[in-house]
Amino acid sequence: SMNGKYELVSINIKPEVIDPEDPEMLSDMVKSAVNSCVEKITKAKQDNMPNMPML
Repeated sequence: SMNGKYELVSINIKPEVIDPEDPEMLSDMVKSAVNSCVEKITKAKQDNMPNMPML
C-alpha cells in the first residue's frame, strides 16, 4: 500500500506467485500494483481538491 506522499508503506507477496524461473513476472506484478496505487492516490486527491477552500 501507499500513503498520500506516494511512499510505499507495505508490500505483501504471496509465496505461490513467486516463480524462480520467471522473476520478470513478479517484477511486472509489483510495478503494476505500484502504478495502480499512484493512480488511486492521484484520483482521490483530485476528487477532494474542490472541497478545499482557497487560501
